[in-house]
Amino acid sequence: MSNKTTYALKLAGLGFYVFPITPNQKAPPLISEWPDKATRDLQQIKGWWTKWPTANIGIYTGRYKDNQALIVVDEDNKNGKNGSASLFALELEGVDIPITLTTSTPSGGRHYFLSTYNPVGSNANALADGVDIRSS
Repeated sequence: MSNKTTYALKLAGLGFYVFPITPNQKAPPLISEWPDKATRDLQQIKGWWTKWPTANIGIYTGRYKDNQALIVVDEDNKNGKNGSASLFALELEGVDIPITLTTSTPSGGRHYFLSTYNPVGSNANALADGVDIRSS
């Protein structure tokens, strides 16, 4: 079993709905109708990553666990934006950034994963310059 398969299965076990993406990219998905087909089904995930063992792992933010959604705070450090500095400035102003599952991104930014029962819309620069919201 590939590392990507292991990670996809682990994410599904944590409640994330996953789908395969073109290797070394963040798009396009390797399956059609991916929002409807993103899954936590372990057999389906094994099948996808057997077919595409180097596929990146997409996470659908419209669903999480059984009846929740995700809010992903996307800290971008690219294209002249310094989301890390913007997020730090928010913290200095008293905005509480919860401790949560966090991943690093290729541009040196981070994704912060939060769960909710009330999804919000996605929006670039929603919290500050270089700090986007990804949700449903």
